[in-house]
Amino acid sequence: MSVYGRTSIASLGKKLVLGQAKVFAYRFGFRPLRIVHPASHHPTRLYSAAALKGGKYFPEADVEELEAYAPGGYHPTVIGDSFCDGRYIIVHKLGFGGYATIWLARDELLHRHVSLKILAAQESADTNEATIIRTLQQTQTSTRGGRQFIPVLLDQFNFDGPNGHHLCLVSEPAGSNVAQSKEDSTDLMFPAETARSIAAQCLMGLSYLHSEGVCHGDLHIRNVLLRNSELSTISTTDLYERFGKPCSVPIRRLDGNAVEPNAPPHAVFPMVQNMRGHQLYDAEILISDYGTSFLTQQTSSPTLYTPTPYCPPPKPFSATPFLRLWLPMFGH
Repeated sequence: MSVYGRTSIASLGKKLVLGQAKVFAYRFGFRPLRIVHPASHHPTRLYSAAALKGGKYFPEADVEELEAYAPGGYHPTVIGDSFCDGRYIIVHKLGFGGYATIWLARDELLHRHVSLKILAAQESADTNEATIIRTLQQTQTSTRGGRQFIPVLLDQFNFDGPNGHHLCLVSEPAGSNVAQSKEDSTDLMFPAETARSIAAQCLMGLSYLHSEGVCHGDLHIRNVLLRNSELSTISTTDLYERFGKPCSVPIRRLDGNAVEPNAPPHAVFPMVQNMRGHQLYDAEILISDYGTSFLTQQTSSPTLYTPTPYCPPPKPFSATPFLRLWLPMFGH
């Protein structure tokens, strides 16, 4: 627990253990170990045989799976790319997932920033994410609260690229996810009242989903985003001054051949928003990522992707104990 910004010995010990675990994972897992030379400050990358076996590209940490830049996979996107006849211009990267990359774009028509979620080609053909979100937007029957925690789909369009036909979903840009905000805090926790508020907002949002016959299907704290209204209205120049310009790393093939056209020449790191959990006291959330969501009345044998630790027990609980089940997700 931290008191007025100071961190206890117990929390320091917890962070040290987690830090050692992260180093162990990088050393023996599939991500490369990145070592910074003290003189040059440039990272030297060491790649394990396991990381390179069967791959096409040299792997890189903290970016999307580069092997997914192939037919049916990600669209090769770089800063400055434009979509919809120049309406949307890519200015930064917000994140990535197993089947999409998410970009911050300037909407030249409305003079604001928006989020572009560019789905992988194979997923674009199978997803019902846009249908689910539009269903939640258009419904007029629910009297429950919680609708404000569901993202609004501003636009959608399709386009062809070197890896196939892609669907792009346009929405309001959001800040860090809850997991990242926790990891960036000094003690890996939110203030108690903030944790309770986030948990309550999640429950209200889920209650709204369920009242409309929608099951999220993949709920965990990396799919719970923190609102950041500044991203929509800030100018691109001020955005770079506030959060820094995009940083990238070259993409290289193991065989030395050119990476294009299937992959971009370099991979862009997601923007660091520094929404540190211990500094948040009035957080507002958005429940994101409806790629595995479904309508309960139309799906007889659904597949759930929510990680087991985040699944509630089968027995129904009253509001108070159910809230207690969620608080450990946010650090309390």
